[in-house]
Amino acid sequence: MGFAEYERFDALGLAELVRTGKVGAAELLDEAIARADRLNPALNAIITRMDDAARAAARAGLPQGPFAGVPFLVKDLGPALAGVPMHMGSRALRGYVPTRDSELFRRYKAAGLNIFGKTNTPEFGNSAYTEPVAFGPCRNPWNTSRTPGGSSGGSAAAIAAGIVPMAHGNDGGGSLRIPASCTGLFGLKPSRGRMPGDAEIPDLLGALVCDHVMSRSVRDSAAMLDLGHGGDTGLLWGAPQPRETYLASAGRDPGRLRIASMTSPMFARSIDPECVAGQTNAAKLLTGLGHIVEEAEPEIDYAEALSAFVVLFFTEIAQAIGLAEEVTGRRFGRSEIEVVPWFAKSYFRSLKPAAIAHATYVQGKLARTYATFMANYDVLLMPTLGMPPIAIGALKPNAIESATIDIASATRFGPLAKIIIKELGTKAFAWTPSTPLFNMTGQPGMSVPLHWSAGGLPVGMQFIGRYGDESTLFQLAGQLERAQPWFDKRPPRQA
Repeated sequence: MGFAEYERFDALGLAELVRTGKVGAAELLDEAIARADRLNPALNAIITRMDDAARAAARAGLPQGPFAGVPFLVKDLGPALAGVPMHMGSRALRGYVPTRDSELFRRYKAAGLNIFGKTNTPEFGNSAYTEPVAFGPCRNPWNTSRTPGGSSGGSAAAIAAGIVPMAHGNDGGGSLRIPASCTGLFGLKPSRGRMPGDAEIPDLLGALVCDHVMSRSVRDSAAMLDLGHGGDTGLLWGAPQPRETYLASAGRDPGRLRIASMTSPMFARSIDPECVAGQTNAAKLLTGLGHIVEEAEPEIDYAEALSAFVVLFFTEIAQAIGLAEEVTGRRFGRSEIEVVPWFAKSYFRSLKPAAIAHATYVQGKLARTYATFMANYDVLLMPTLGMPPIAIGALKPNAIESATIDIASATRFGPLAKIIIKELGTKAFAWTPSTPLFNMTGQPGMSVPLHWSAGGLPVGMQFIGRYGDESTLFQLAGQLERAQPWFDKRPPRQA
């Protein structure tokens, strides 16, 4: 199978070729491996290779599920994969190898996916860019001086480059939607409680994180949610079941929707003109498709919401470090952990129970506010990000900032810590002004590749649905994909 022919198909299309005998699973895998060999050195998207195991699986015969024979990559953060090193983007976990598959990856394997590698991620998923000290920066195929976003940046870069048609990721503050926006992909974050947890890693405070995939087609994402969704034993939340398959929803027009176009900068001070233009054009497209689009948004105390998110997110990072220490059986030192995750760990230890309780109270208040607001709207629209993909290194703390953060970590968090949190937040949330809100509310959200900047960089548009209503999002996404196709929009060819 030649280069161009492989790229003509999404994952379901490749699986159909295997099912009908037009191509073999081993042949597809060889093509994906050849692409990884050629493209990954410039991108640093894949950090662990499993070529031999994947070839053995193809020879032995993969399960005859809906994606039988399709090459697949998984993010090196979150669910466990038996017998394969798990680093979580950290030097501290070198040598750690899980001994069992997570429930989610058991479902993926049963669907016939052939996993041949793990992808780059920031340490413990702490940032919206992918530049871990342990593995180095991941680069965007659209422009290798720019980030593919994070924390699922490695997976997004591999898809956008054409190595695989879809790949696993997860989202605790935008980590599926952000890289999808940066790389011109479709990325959907499911509702809280939609996906299985991990029996050995309980839900963390606030349940911000949810697993799924990014893909080049809407139907691949829908079919993957069909086979992946459904909670397992011990989950604290469970999303309502859909009335039909998500794949069926993706092929069904949504009817006339009421859509609120949210134009405030939310957690940022302003939104880049390219993102504003993308939102304006998306609103025109939606209106042309017969939807009612109007500017509206609920009254939100964004300063309060941002403060609560920082507490919850840093708590997630601190608990992730604690769980990593537990599975490895040793305590980590500062020399093994990057400056911001170490700060998060120290900050969490300084929090009083009342501060955590207040953050969870604010989270619940946000969820109720948005639920009430969306009694009048089916979907919310806004840019996924505050600006197009930023340069590699633009958000990474420099030497002076790192030293200052370390001082704050070591001095029991006096006024300096508050200054640092404000400065870190100002920089980070100028880039991600809205995505974290909807991890707090638990609503499903998706980034749809509807705009490209004057410089040729992807600019995704974010759509948020009612809690538990991924079906409407898939209906709308399928309609947008048919009206303004993006499948054949590809980055410049890599050497």
